[in-house]
Amino acid sequence: MRTPGWLAVAPMVTAVLMPTIDPGGEQAAIRRAVAAAVPEPRTPPVGDDPVPPAPAEQRDGVPEPWSSLADCESGDWLDGGAAFVEGSARWEWAKPGGEVPPWGTTIHHGGLQFLPATWEWVAGDLGILEDYPHAYDAPPSVQVEVAEEIQDRQGWGAWPVCSTKVGLR
Repeated sequence: MRTPGWLAVAPMVTAVLMPTIDPGGEQAAIRRAVAAAVPEPRTPPVGDDPVPPAPAEQRDGVPEPWSSLADCESGDWLDGGAAFVEGSARWEWAKPGGEVPPWGTTIHHGGLQFLPATWEWVAGDLGILEDYPHAYDAPPSVQVEVAEEIQDRQGWGAWPVCSTKVGLR
């Protein structure tokens, strides 16, 4: 007996018609949703890489680039913000009873203009929050220590305007 033609192709048709195991359906949608919700480990963009270690130049005991960044963040600006005055950083910015320039605010603290929540987060992780509850309570060397940790975690974008002005990104 001869096999009818339709039966000879039936296994092939069955294979095509049988559902495959979710090639782009529900499981794939779940994988895409999880991938979108879980951030990739941060790899800084090329222009946001940390400054390569080099013999650090220091001004008033503060290494570069932090002294220039602080001058820009909390110091005096010239020419409507085109430049800043070297050595003008205000490390006690926003300290109660201290002087804040008329153009300044007390939202950010210290010479590198930390948001209080960021200071609490990083100084707490470094175990120094009890000694220095606010950035303005800390000496410049401690503010730089916290800033270095913030830079490791967030890149130079944590200081978006001044890191660009001083050539860090």
